[in-house]
Amino acid sequence: MGETELTAAERLFAEAVDLDPGERADWLDRRCAGDPLLRRDVDALLAAAESSAAYFEALPARLGIERLRDGPGVVHRGAVGEVYGHYRLVGLLGTGGMGDVWRAERADGRFESDVAVKLLTRPGSGPALARFDREAHYLARLTHPNIARLIDAGVGADGTPFLILEYVDGQPIDAWCDARALGIEARLTLFLRVAEAVAHAHSRLIVHSDIKPSNVLVTGDGTAKLLDFGIASLLEPDQRPGAVTALTPEFAAPEQLAGEGVSTASDVYALGLLLFLLLSGQNARSVNGGTNVAASRADATREPPSLATTLGQSADGNLLARAAERGTSPARLLRSLRGDVDAVVRKALRPDPAERYATVPEFIADLKNYLRREPVSALPATIGYRTRRFVGRHRGGVLSAALTAIVLVAATTVAAWQSVEARRQRDAAIMQQQRVLATNQFLNLLLSEIGPDGEPLTLNQLLDRGVNLLDRQFAPDGPFLAHTLYDVAVLYATIGKVERQLALLDRAEALARERNDTALLGTLLCAKARALHVNDPEAAARHLEEGLAVLESRGQVGGGGPNLQCARARGLALATAGQNEEAAGVFEAALAAAEASEIETPFNRLTLRNDLIEQYLLTGRYDEALAGMDEVIAEHERIGRGNTAAHLVFLANKGAVLARLGEVSAALEPRRRAFERAAGMDEPLPGIGLHYGASLVDLARYDEALRVLEPEYESARLAGNARFAAQSEINIGMALVRSGRYDEGEEYLARAEAFLMKTPEAHARLLAMIDATTAEGRLIRGDVDGARTALAPALARLGYPQGRTANGLLLPLLVAGRIELAAGEPGAATVFADDAVALAESAARDVTSSADVGKALLLRAQARQASGDSATAATDLAAALIALEKGLGPEHPVTREARAFHASLQERP
Repeated sequence: MGETELTAAERLFAEAVDLDPGERADWLDRRCAGDPLLRRDVDALLAAAESSAAYFEALPARLGIERLRDGPGVVHRGAVGEVYGHYRLVGLLGTGGMGDVWRAERADGRFESDVAVKLLTRPGSGPALARFDREAHYLARLTHPNIARLIDAGVGADGTPFLILEYVDGQPIDAWCDARALGIEARLTLFLRVAEAVAHAHSRLIVHSDIKPSNVLVTGDGTAKLLDFGIASLLEPDQRPGAVTALTPEFAAPEQLAGEGVSTASDVYALGLLLFLLLSGQNARSVNGGTNVAASRADATREPPSLATTLGQSADGNLLARAAERGTSPARLLRSLRGDVDAVVRKALRPDPAERYATVPEFIADLKNYLRREPVSALPATIGYRTRRFVGRHRGGVLSAALTAIVLVAATTVAAWQSVEARRQRDAAIMQQQRVLATNQFLNLLLSEIGPDGEPLTLNQLLDRGVNLLDRQFAPDGPFLAHTLYDVAVLYATIGKVERQLALLDRAEALARERNDTALLGTLLCAKARALHVNDPEAAARHLEEGLAVLESRGQVGGGGPNLQCARARGLALATAGQNEEAAGVFEAALAAAEASEIETPFNRLTLRNDLIEQYLLTGRYDEALAGMDEVIAEHERIGRGNTAAHLVFLANKGAVLARLGEVSAALEPRRRAFERAAGMDEPLPGIGLHYGASLVDLARYDEALRVLEPEYESARLAGNARFAAQSEINIGMALVRSGRYDEGEEYLARAEAFLMKTPEAHARLLAMIDATTAEGRLIRGDVDGARTALAPALARLGYPQGRTANGLLLPLLVAGRIELAAGEPGAATVFADDAVALAESAARDVTSSADVGKALLLRAQARQASGDSATAATDLAAALIALEKGLGPEHPVTREARAFHASLQERP
């Protein structure tokens, strides 16, 4: 047997020896298909290993030293009930030649938690022990929500080395996607989480070296977890990468199959193979002849196959099955896998590492560009971006959204030049006429644009096509291009495409400066200030200052017309600085000016009123906020906009007002209606899922909340909408913490906090919510001191105890009271409860329907009972039950807690 064949046989043996004997035969059938000599050699190695193991197993008996077999250094295979670290084994998950993996539970009763315990069952094997130690060392360096984390490691009382790992109850990523018929974009979004986990490992100088579906599990709630760093390689400056001794041939890079050193490029290649499988349902390595080592080695030297061509060459039944697993038709699946996404995958799969993506973050960036319908680096820079996705459902919604967009573009196009100076009236009239003609031509072209095969375009696709048409129709120095780019940028903002909006505003600004169009320039600068006020408040302030200066030079700093953007930007700047009362004053003045303006549209007036309502919410003027929101919704319907995206935003905002009033159950209904109607749209509407998910969290429907919030978070991240991303992270963190997934929840909360701390004055309420939720998690785990420490910043940032009416103070007060009760301090708990009751009642329009009032009264009843005041406790509890039943519903955990407490009081003499 030659050296190459020997290497192949040893590699297969090294992996097969770790498999359960019951699975080994089928596994070898697949790996050695078509290569009987290779199978014979692997079987011989396995037989030799088994016979040697049997020999050494029996040796103590032959030598009469059986009693020494349980001494130090000799390891048991584990048994149910044995304890390693703080965990008790409860069930065997899998076994192999190197070790066994058990499911285990916390043994000391401090809290409930399932983990996976990996036991090394062959300590005498040098390579196995080295690999085991290496896995522990690598995992200790990795802290990422999509990597199964190392919890503990050590040596058991019987001498068995063990690892305590996060227990992942999930399916391989390809099976999980197929079972749920995930579409192409959803698969890409899930894959990005895995790729980001690999990028995190690379940032710690660790190459995984064995990325494959069975090492990427997805839990029932859609969380992807990267497993098994057992054969990973460490890329330290003083260590030379070497060949690994175990790999999976059909997911290995060419350099791995050749026995060469691995690098980050090897993981890029493996990620490309994984993505090829997720998108097409086939392994790129099996396209040309199977999954054995010989076929994989031959395939590694070839250029990667095309996704669509691979599927197109499949049997009809296979193609039909692949399409069904992706929730689409064969024709649409083939179309969606051509073009940009195919180019990205094929670049990751180049045989030469130098021709692949240089890093995983570069691979990630191209996939995100594809999802944003922006150009990808995998194609030549001279090729413009072409939309490749088609939507066959919700045809009516697509056409309605497209026509609405066209009308808006037309309306703003006509209005933009109506404020020119008197000395330019004649030239302005001529230009206005020319612009109307040009706009009509543009709209006619846009209306005639359809997707291939007659497919309708989504609003996002329509806007992308519109930009391309503008570039072709108007010369770069044309007088109308900058204005229309601004109009389209405003529409991108309505669908949450912040990065795309800013790109168009940048182009329009350059043209306005070049043509010295100061009226448009001032408006553009204020629009950029609005778009940047959360992500980059310093840049927003600079743009606002310049925009106001430009307009002041023209005497145009009123509230209406083209200066509406500046009025809104000024209000947001004040709100960002935490000056919400002043911001409300700016919006009130701007609204008065807009109401008096003859050129301002009803829709823009309603938008200003919505801005004002948000400030009412932030300043505790809840009754005014609710009345104003009802007026906005009614007026919106009156002017014929009841079926538009903006109307869904207003419905969701009404839910937010009701939630602030404590009417949690009532808040769900408008948010649910908005969410369900938005689900019928072809483009995700930013913030709608965030609102609905927040209501689900409030109602303790945590699994449902995560299913809504996680896609909302990913959508906001991809669109560059950092504000919605942070708010989604807070709600996800709250759902995870309250459902017992503390570490995951705190990771989300920490990420949100890092972003919000850029402007802490503007986000005091959200930051206090993060602190209070972190404290809740620690209190649930029994860490009273840790909970008190975590909560302290929340109370301080909201000015407590000097101020007792701050927006967002209620949750910290409730958590503070629970902490003091747990600490055996009912007097201190009563103080917090009294303040919570006063705050909740002042915000409620009906104290008998406010969940916040009910929670505060329940806390005070518990504190008074603990202090021995049963009579007043019973009074508070009776009122709490009424408010909780109405505000949260009879089956909410807090309502059930109140009923149980009431029953316990009734049983007392």
